[in-house]
Amino acid sequence: MKPARRILGLFLCFMILCVLPLPTVSAQQSSQTSALPETVANGAETLDGWTADGELALDTEDFTQGEGCVSVTLDVAQDSNAILSVRATFDDVDVSGVGAFSFDFYISDPALLTASQIIALDFGSSKSPDSELITWYEDAFSGIQESGWYRISLPVNEAINRSFKDTNLNYFCLQFFHVNPTEDLEDVEIKIDNITATIVEYHKLRTVDMCDTADGWSGIGDAGYAAPPLCDTANKKQGTASIQYQVVLPEQRHLVSQKTYEPMNATGATHVEMDVYVSDLSAFEHCRYAIQFEITSSGTCDHQEYCWSLDKYVLHEGWNHIRLPIAAASTCDGAPNMAAINYLRFHTLDITQAKGNVWTFRVDNIYFSAPRSIENLILGATPIAREEKPDDTPDDNPDNPPENPPEDIPDDGEQQLPLPPTPGPGTENENNQNNESALRARQTQQKAKILLILMVFTIIGIDAVVVALKQKKKQDEVLVAEGDGQPPAES
Repeated sequence: MKPARRILGLFLCFMILCVLPLPTVSAQQSSQTSALPETVANGAETLDGWTADGELALDTEDFTQGEGCVSVTLDVAQDSNAILSVRATFDDVDVSGVGAFSFDFYISDPALLTASQIIALDFGSSKSPDSELITWYEDAFSGIQESGWYRISLPVNEAINRSFKDTNLNYFCLQFFHVNPTEDLEDVEIKIDNITATIVEYHKLRTVDMCDTADGWSGIGDAGYAAPPLCDTANKKQGTASIQYQVVLPEQRHLVSQKTYEPMNATGATHVEMDVYVSDLSAFEHCRYAIQFEITSSGTCDHQEYCWSLDKYVLHEGWNHIRLPIAAASTCDGAPNMAAINYLRFHTLDITQAKGNVWTFRVDNIYFSAPRSIENLILGATPIAREEKPDDTPDDNPDNPPENPPEDIPDDGEQQLPLPPTPGPGTENENNQNNESALRARQTQQKAKILLILMVFTIIGIDAVVVALKQKKKQDEVLVAEGDGQPPAES
């Protein structure tokens, strides 16, 4: 039975080897991958929308991704006290849940950084340098000691936020204020590439209200106010229902919706999230103020209160999922105690116009949230490793290369072109190298698999021959024992 078991075991090994493929290496696999997803805000591959206080150009030779980057050459005389900027406006990009912005930055002379009294980095949502901005300052460039490419990381929680809307990013600005170098700075080149937003994943920290029942919700029933809240089971985002209010013009003009709770602990929350439905966005233009949302720890309004204007977060008619940053909230009579939140309110006053003279508001799924992980989002600059360009120049005598090869002297009137710079990550050169490496890895693995299969076949064959010889020997011994006692002639 031992030979049979051995053959069976080898056969099973062979079957497992055939069924389970060896691990393969993907050409797209990177040794360093981000733990958080990224959204490209602006690839900086064209000059569309870019302006600068210097010579603006598109560099298609030295960049970090895509097909080029934006280059600006600046000249600053000693004692100039200059203010220099690089700006870009672009189409709206939804970066909801952004935890950090990043971009690739090249500088030919870091003296520009130390000569600037203030350095400001702005991202905006109004295509304007004056409103809806989130801003970082000099610390964003900490770590830059010499010329070269760097990745600038800008965590949102390290910024000054002035009503920036992460739902429509459309502005970038880098400014150097009061530049006063110790000596003239001529032809200082800076480059910008690969502007991205790192999206943080948020989790529900504490449910405020599922909005599946109208119990506890109330409005003001006086003349001019919306009808009492209804439990709408047909129009909802989760659960069994949403809370609905309707303002019917002209008799009704106001909406006030409020609810009190047992104190709830929302310590650690960074945002309030909810689903909001509005039937007509234009109504916000015809009222005293757009819908306000408030939370307090005082059990009433206007005391220990955080407040947001929802028109800054509601994007379109219909349902909107909105995330209200607690850091961007206004306060009234002191900030609330986040360990004892017990009241919320929606309200808007003096709506004068609405489509069909009926304005509908619904809310569903209100909860506190917090980011899952932001520990890797660190403010500052990190050098970008650049691979050296391989020398493809043919060598006539590779075994004995000359110690001092002669320089090529161009003919009269012929311009000697410089060697192209090292391609950056993501360029066609690097992608080709990655594809070739992956192909070689797969070929090597296939050869190893074929060799293992041949070894298994060989072992099975040898084992089968040994077993057959043993069986033949036993049969010969039986024949000798049953015959005349003479062993058969050896073959």
